[in-house]
Amino acid sequence: MSVPDSVVKQGVRTSDRRILSRLAVLNPMHHIRKLGARFHIAMGLSSFVSSVMLIAMFIGLIPNQEAVLQQSRTALSEAIATFGSVLLREGDVSGLRYSLEFVVEQNPDIQGIELRRDRGGDYLFQSEAKRVASAESSIVILTDDVKVPLMQRGREWGALIFKFESSNNGSWLERYWNSPLFLIAFMGFACFPLFYLFLGKMLKELNPSQAVPSRVRSALDTIAEALLVLDSGGNIVLANAAFAQLTGMPPESLLGMPAGDLPWAAENQQEKPVWEDSLINATPTRHNKIGLTDASGHVRTFIVNCSPVFAADNQVGGVLISMDDVTQLEEQEILLRESMQIAEEASQAKSAFLSNMSHEIRTPMTAILGFTEVMRRNNGTSESERLDYLNTIANSGQHLLELINDVLDLSKVESGAMEVELLPCDCPKIAQEVVRVLQSKANEKHIELSIEVLTDFPDVIVADPSRLRQVITNLVGNAIKFTDSGSVLIRLSFMVQAVREQSRIRIDIVDSGIGMSEEQQGRIFEAFTQASASISRRFGGTGLGLSISRQLTEAMNGTLSVSSTEGVGSTFHVDLPVATEDFLLQSPEDILGSLNKVSIQTRVTWDLPASRILVVDDGPENRLLMSVVLGGLKLTVELAENGKEGLDAAVAAMVKEPYDLIFMDIQMPVMDGYEAVSQMRKAGIETPIVALTANAMKGFEASILEAGFSHYMVKPIDMDLLGDLLARQLGGTRREIEENVVADLDASAVPALESAPLSDANVEAIDVMPPTDVPVMPVDDFAGVVPVFSTLPVEISDFHEVVAQFIPRVQEEQLRLETAVQDDDHETVAQIGHWLRGSGGNVGYAGFADLCNELEECAHSNPARLPDLLEQIKIYTRRVLAGWHATPVPGEEVAVADTSADPVRVPSSDSILDAVVDMPADVNVEAVDVMPPADVPVIPVDDFAGVVPVFSTLPVEIRDFHEVVAQFIPRVQEEQLRLETAVQEGDYETVAQIGHWLRGSGGNVGYAGFADLCNELEECAHSNPARLPDLLDQIKIHTRQVLAGWRATPVPDAANR
Repeated sequence: MSVPDSVVKQGVRTSDRRILSRLAVLNPMHHIRKLGARFHIAMGLSSFVSSVMLIAMFIGLIPNQEAVLQQSRTALSEAIATFGSVLLREGDVSGLRYSLEFVVEQNPDIQGIELRRDRGGDYLFQSEAKRVASAESSIVILTDDVKVPLMQRGREWGALIFKFESSNNGSWLERYWNSPLFLIAFMGFACFPLFYLFLGKMLKELNPSQAVPSRVRSALDTIAEALLVLDSGGNIVLANAAFAQLTGMPPESLLGMPAGDLPWAAENQQEKPVWEDSLINATPTRHNKIGLTDASGHVRTFIVNCSPVFAADNQVGGVLISMDDVTQLEEQEILLRESMQIAEEASQAKSAFLSNMSHEIRTPMTAILGFTEVMRRNNGTSESERLDYLNTIANSGQHLLELINDVLDLSKVESGAMEVELLPCDCPKIAQEVVRVLQSKANEKHIELSIEVLTDFPDVIVADPSRLRQVITNLVGNAIKFTDSGSVLIRLSFMVQAVREQSRIRIDIVDSGIGMSEEQQGRIFEAFTQASASISRRFGGTGLGLSISRQLTEAMNGTLSVSSTEGVGSTFHVDLPVATEDFLLQSPEDILGSLNKVSIQTRVTWDLPASRILVVDDGPENRLLMSVVLGGLKLTVELAENGKEGLDAAVAAMVKEPYDLIFMDIQMPVMDGYEAVSQMRKAGIETPIVALTANAMKGFEASILEAGFSHYMVKPIDMDLLGDLLARQLGGTRREIEENVVADLDASAVPALESAPLSDANVEAIDVMPPTDVPVMPVDDFAGVVPVFSTLPVEISDFHEVVAQFIPRVQEEQLRLETAVQDDDHETVAQIGHWLRGSGGNVGYAGFADLCNELEECAHSNPARLPDLLEQIKIYTRRVLAGWHATPVPGEEVAVADTSADPVRVPSSDSILDAVVDMPADVNVEAVDVMPPADVPVIPVDDFAGVVPVFSTLPVEIRDFHEVVAQFIPRVQEEQLRLETAVQEGDYETVAQIGHWLRGSGGNVGYAGFADLCNELEECAHSNPARLPDLLDQIKIHTRQVLAGWRATPVPDAANR
């Protein structure tokens, strides 16, 4: 059985480690390293002593015995030689000899003395103590003999040679004993045990605080963090000033105290101290949280970091603890969490409110645009029907204005509250207004929408009329939405109580829709909630309508409940108090009879004195509009293009005839409105000045009035408010003219529209000449563009002229806008956006408002968004130009245009859509065979059962337009499959590309429903991919509706091109 190579290698490595460990044991340094720190310190100190003594010996601080002996012998020899020289000078040689013998006898260290004549002559004298042969006279022992010359009369006479006892005599021990090295060795070995014992004693008694240098302690005391050093037993050996201040104890009293005895907070105590892991495992621990009760009794929270301190033997000798006080940070974190929760709730309230407003705005807008188009296009409408339509438009417009005011009231949005104003109101009339607004939706689904009064009913109740209208609109719209066939009924009834004021009314909205289970009924009133996910995918919506309705009903002291049977239908019950005693009961017949009559009771006009008015505005169409309106009131109007011209005109008028009133725009070139009004006030002009501004945000009023303006008006100008302001400032009066025009109407009757083909249409081209440097857009460029028409009454020449001046200007400003975006000139971008928002709204193109409002904001805060907004503005401008080219000149005869010579105009498509929706069942509809690519599955016709069809708004009864849509249909199926694949694979770039294509192409071929979905799809592809599957489901639902509508669209004749 073979052994794997890895096992063999592992075994070899293990064997090698064992051999190395055994060899390490034989190494003496291995054993020396195991000796304690005290041994090494004592050995080092002893070595220091020996080294110092050796240096002292070398520099002569310690005497050398041999040198001293030699010096003494030399000195003795020289003294005897000096004495001998004196005797020789006197010629006393015998005395010299006698003296030398005496010296030898008296000094045992001298073995003998020789007296020689000069230059190595014969001996003249030799002591008897030691005889030396003359043959040895030439030998001189330099180490033990000393030779000293004898002088006579300044000349060397001879020499004395002293024979001393040799210093090398005796044993080696005697010689070493007398050596300086013995003293050095003795001191070294003697000091080692002394140092060893001394250190052992002193280290036990050593004060650790004194062991830390003062500069180090000062540095540690300046650190804001509390620091502790513990020994291996958990005792404190060092505490800095920050920690001492926490405990209220001096640092000296903390030394030696067990760290566990400190007042750690009980709630933060763990099973073992936080520093124990560092002591046991020799590893640092970080970010442990612990509490400590300080000297004042407050519990503080600390983040603790522990680092082991290693001794010389690489063993853990203690631990360094740093403590960061995070008490305040923890308190702020709690406050931050609470603030974030409050902010999140406010953000959710804001998002919920704005989403609901977007949902609510579309309903009255549909009625306004629909009935406006009816009146513009259908010349056969009777006067009574026109009055009915006008009332519906007025009521829907008022409802829309109230909703927009709520959107602009940011303080209300942030608080999440929608205030209610309890006023006397006519409940049946409000219900009838809702029916008129939603009748077109009901007709689209062939649903009967009606009102039924079950009992006598009060003629007045106390509630908020706008909120009550909103509740009924939400409930009826919801009922229509979830009802595919049958009816939706508004039932009114009165529930009398003993106390008249406590009586209540009930409004029941009954539908024959899909119904709900009991579980679904329990959560249907929650925000962003629908009965089920399948309901959301099928019908769409935000799920806010019912939640908002309940909140509004409760704000009016009422209740909202539901009873439903799944598959049968639902009934929503609104119970409201009458809240007043001053009411009369009307019979159901009287109420229904009054609802079926529409009357225009009054028309408002103003009687104003002759006055001079100055209008200062940089928009020519705004100046023209104001001159038309003010001129119609018999006022003299003068115009100025900017603040500088307005200032000069006002100053000049002071000398002759001052203006009675000045209207001034805020944002203008050369000099803006703020600077102009400031200069006028400084010049002494006291004329009332009214600011014209497109800024409708809450709080802007204060800044305008502080600048010196007397009043302000928000663009687009409300003509009634303008007339009332003129009456107040000029001393005029408001006059109401009664007009008794009453007609019986069928509330549910909405006439089908008929649209003449282009060959029969009298459409005259309007030659709008922009500036010479602005390219004129060819008429053919409008092929496939959904037109947008001005909401001004352009059939009146004055208003037609206003719009005609705006059209070339908007093309010029679009080119300037493109250049400004390319050059990153954000200030110019903001100025153009401000002008286009105000001027576009004034001339009846409200679609510029949202785009230009966002353009202004992004110019200052998010420039990266500007190119996308520019593209949207260009698309909307093309639609405006398309609508204008299809707008006839007022006051001219209708004549058939020669289509071969005149440019083709794109007519409005709302009438075509209504005609298709209301198409009788017996119409012969030929299915269009739309062949998608081979790999795209064709949806069977049976799959469209129960699908609400969506039709193109292009005039598809014209062959050319029909072919455009026919090419789009298979492409949209192909792109839908690509979109599904991209979402599944997380290919967000492809998702964004498909969304961009579908948004533009879908809108161009008359399917505007793709716009909002694909716009959000593009954004989520880059910022919120989790939302993509839900958006994909909604796009698939809308695509099925488009396919259903296309299958029901007849093929036009080949001749109808």
